[in-house]
Amino acid sequence: MLCYYVQRIVRAQWPEVDEEKVKDYIRFPKKNGYQSLHHTSKIMRNGQEFFFEIQIRSEEMHRLAEFGVAAHWTYKLPRLPSSPSSDLSSPK
Repeated sequence: MLCYYVQRIVRAQWPEVDEEKVKDYIRFPKKNGYQSLHHTSKIMRNGQEFFFEIQIRSEEMHRLAEFGVAAHWTYKLPRLPSSPSSDLSSPK
């Protein structure tokens, strides 16, 4: 798969900070279907370390992660009142 090829290129250029910071959610997807390869590394600039994460995924995986059931924003939306007797259309 192309994602693993890209991961090899990334790891050659920016070695991972720690093996535990490399996550393979393609081989082991999350329960909500999320798939991606995560890689955390760092660069040095002007004597300071900057940590960064790269997420590698196909276009289809990206759509699911950003807009599908795996999207972060879906669980951050405000919840509607749970009472079925609440009438949201009538002014208060």
